[in-house]
Amino acid sequence: MSKMWFTKLLDARETNLADLPIQYTKQVEEYAENTNSALLYLTLESLGVKDVNADHAASHLGKAETIAMLLRASSYYRSRRQTCIPMDILLRHRASQEDFIRGNMTAELREASFDLASLANTHLLKAQSLHKRIPSNGMSAFLPAVSQVLHYAMTIYCCLRLFVRSFW
Repeated sequence: MSKMWFTKLLDARETNLADLPIQYTKQVEEYAENTNSALLYLTLESLGVKDVNADHAASHLGKAETIAMLLRASSYYRSRRQTCIPMDILLRHRASQEDFIRGNMTAELREASFDLASLANTHLLKAQSLHKRIPSNGMSAFLPAVSQVLHYAMTIYCCLRLFVRSFW
């Protein structure tokens, strides 16, 4: 198995231990590529699958899973006085980092959360659009993602519900 993906995975996790705030959405996607996507690449490699469509789907699915995990871990981040929403999204919606930390779900914070959830949805839809092009021997690499997708769908639903409820 490729040493490169193991190294990227370990480096990304080690960097994450620094507890630095997430500045840009691109950082989340890079972290996802080097963690969840890397695990999918390694799984595909262990199955003997070398296919650009399978790799492309793994990249997008890993990003969707990582973003969904960030959203589900909101309470954990709040307990550490951190935010899981990248600063560029918070700024775009004029949402306050302090409101997130205090658990004040303002309309701006709902919009920012929904924006991040929408990004995950975009990645998930792209991964799903590639599934018919993935070789049959590679499909088993994506089976664990089924439960993740169900969890993810619930996360999106909750974000959407909070977003819609803010206008009622």
